[in-house]
Amino acid sequence: MRKFLKFVHDDVVCCKYYEVVYILFHTGMRISEFCGLTLKDIDLENRTVNIDHQLQRTSDMRYIIETTKTDAGTRMLPITEDVAKMFRAMVDTMTSTGCRCQTSHLMYADTRIVQIWQNRE
Repeated sequence: MRKFLKFVHDDVVCCKYYEVVYILFHTGMRISEFCGLTLKDIDLENRTVNIDHQLQRTSDMRYIIETTKTDAGTRMLPITEDVAKMFRAMVDTMTSTGCRCQTSHLMYADTRIVQIWQNRE
């Protein structure tokens, strides 16, 4: 895992995804759960992430928010200080680029992080 994270961090193309890869590796979140996160789901002060929904793409290529696949998938996830730092970095990037993200999902639509990553250098 360390070698892969170092590669992502140091690679000129992949480095913009470092925070996401780090968070996914260190939390065990599914990508769909991560993509559905909102700022309301992330409590940096208490270092927890609420997982109770996910972003899904339908067969007609629309994106929708659904509950987790199973009841066991709904959980309050404790995060380490390092993971909290990664979330802070993502929120700081959003703030510095002028995105307004009060309740929007972090990864989807114009106020989501994935859009910012794809545009940052």
